[in-house]
Amino acid sequence: DYAAEYVYQIGDVSYVYSYTKTGKPIYRGYVSDSLGNYTATFIVPDDIYGGNKGRIIAYSISSDRTADAVQWKYPITIKGQLEPYPESYDKPVIDVKLDTEDFINGDEVSLQPLLTATISDTNGINIKGDPGHRILLTIDDDYNNTVNLTNYFIYNLDAYQSGSLSYQLNKLDEGKHKLSLTSFDNFNEYTIKYIEFNCKKKDDISGKLSFTKNMTYPNPMSENTYFIFELTSDLIKTESVADVKIEIFTVSSKKIRTIKIPDCDLGYNREYWDGRDECGDKIANGVYFYKITANLKKMDGEAEYIGKIVVMK
Repeated sequence: DYAAEYVYQIGDVSYVYSYTKTGKPIYRGYVSDSLGNYTATFIVPDDIYGGNKGRIIAYSISSDRTADAVQWKYPITIKGQLEPYPESYDKPVIDVKLDTEDFINGDEVSLQPLLTATISDTNGINIKGDPGHRILLTIDDDYNNTVNLTNYFIYNLDAYQSGSLSYQLNKLDEGKHKLSLTSFDNFNEYTIKYIEFNCKKKDDISGKLSFTKNMTYPNPMSENTYFIFELTSDLIKTESVADVKIEIFTVSSKKIRTIKIPDCDLGYNREYWDGRDECGDKIANGVYFYKITANLKKMDGEAEYIGKIVVMK
């Protein structure tokens, strides 16, 4: 935090209002908690000039989601300089995927693909968000509409050198596109990752497979629910024709659970979800999105459905 002033004028008289302004984050991530004890390691960005009003805030929640706690420490003094400076000034390593973890450069994707990126660097990632040091997404070289993704980045569990982000792109036109993702480390070394992709309507990609009568029940859900859908094809009449995957996301596009259904039959299908994430923890109240994807097993064909589910306990 730092001292700031706001000057305003009434008539011919100027007034100065002094206040404390919240500073920008330098670390945001997950750490393991054992009975209220935890340790977090992070690297302070080189462009921090020090101060006596740093703040640490920690939010903990039990594995069964029945208890939580907030802890904070204020003020924290940040000063001094690392001696000697790091011998390595590696640039960030960026890996970008669209829609699926199997994405490779040039692949076909939906008209509104989900971007996921993992970023790592021996000196950590700069997440202050200052102009010139942000995580930036640019599509088709449209630099007038660059998207700042800095606040979407979260460090991995017990890590200070690697993390990830997810972001749902706006709907794009059919055809070939390209994007770039820029990231800086804490010593302001940077990398620009470029990828190309081809947007197509799902009907054009599959054309033989579709979802109908999609729903979740109950919705809103309390403890668990069922994904209910009908899988149809205009060419294939046999059973066990597709592999189906259900992915569940938070509103910030962070994937929390994947349910795979191999050898899915045509027709009516129902899949149970226990309301838990990949770690086996019950999810919190809120709004979530889910995406059901089906892929034909013996020929090209794909279908996709995106829905919304509400958790209320």
